[in-house]
Amino acid sequence: MFFVKKHMSWRAEIDEIRIDIPEVPIAALHEIIVNSFAHARYHNALTSNELDIYPSMIQVYNSGKLPMQVNPLEYAKGTMQSVLKNPKIARVLYLTNRFESFGSGFRRAFDACRDNDVQYSYRNTDFGFAFEFMRKKGVTANVTDYESILNESSGTVYAHVKAKGNITVEGIVTATGKSRRTVLRALETLKEQGYIKRMGGKKDGYWEILK
Repeated sequence: MFFVKKHMSWRAEIDEIRIDIPEVPIAALHEIIVNSFAHARYHNALTSNELDIYPSMIQVYNSGKLPMQVNPLEYAKGTMQSVLKNPKIARVLYLTNRFESFGSGFRRAFDACRDNDVQYSYRNTDFGFAFEFMRKKGVTANVTDYESILNESSGTVYAHVKAKGNITVEGIVTATGKSRRTVLRALETLKEQGYIKRMGGKKDGYWEILK
């Protein structure tokens, strides 16, 4: 999950606070990746689990095929009971809250993709099972313009200052979940680099956006 979050594309929407939106819903990715580990074939497998990011899609692959003539939609609709290929692995995932319930992963992944207008496909391959999330055309960058220049903390703080010029340090701390020290350091960096300037006093002051 860390790998795919870092390397897929995101967009930022700002309405008082910044909201980062991934190109593929995190909930759907989580379900398919977890299921990949739970249902893979580990004994005498010719291949292993893979997560591949291509320009056109994000693919999750494992060495465990679905039973012949079985469609994942049957699991999603609840018309077919899930068969655990690796009960111990599945139980560990369940007890550590990676699974919400057995046999419901496909349904949650399908619902998340539908709600976020993300196309997907799935298929048995020669040696395993592949689930593919289609990437939207024209989306190639995984950071906004200012984030490509600033580090993560400064970029996040800058987004909140830009969205609400009179936001206080305490307001940024609350909105971002970062420590006061981190926020103050980010603000100082932004001022030194010419992105923002503090205007007015402590009570009636505001941030002026310079670039």
